[in-house]
Amino acid sequence: MALNWLRETITLTLVFSGVALAITWLGVILVPPSEAQGVLRPTSEIPLKALLLLTLGLSIGAAASLAARRLNLSFIVSGGILTLLLDLDHLPSAFKIPQPIRPAHSIIFLIAVSAIVYLSTRKVTLATLSAAAFFAHLGSDKSFYPLLSPIVFDITTFGPEVSLSLVLLAYALAFITGQLEKKALATSSQH
Repeated sequence: MALNWLRETITLTLVFSGVALAITWLGVILVPPSEAQGVLRPTSEIPLKALLLLTLGLSIGAAASLAARRLNLSFIVSGGILTLLLDLDHLPSAFKIPQPIRPAHSIIFLIAVSAIVYLSTRKVTLATLSAAAFFAHLGSDKSFYPLLSPIVFDITTFGPEVSLSLVLLAYALAFITGQLEKKALATSSQH
């Protein structure tokens, strides 16, 4: 029983990664050559960006755990990992494969990953935590996204106030995740 959190984290990581890679490769396949402009950031910037994403994600998971009023290692570790893993959509450009800009930074990805996480785990808390990690990641990025990728590759640009709003939305979803977990635990202890 003690390692259930690890099993849950691994499952969530695999599902999130699988959906991110599927959306990315759909983008690679479907993008018109004129719109295949995705590039990898300079490698010297990657460690600092990864640390920022990991720290933000861990804090999102910790917020969910605090809202649940119990230590939940799955929430904490998964929050960190998922926030970081959204950048798997840069993988093709790392191998010099033409790709659209940020294909998994889209509403299509959010809907797909939330649905697939729920269907594969039957836990709404993990779906909301996945959404929280998604919004935390977007809030920490430059504010331009292909919101309907891999169907439409048009880039939507937002101002810095939207970045802050996305991070706040991530924390709100983390709080909701914790409250849902708290309610589920209370219900299961009554039976």
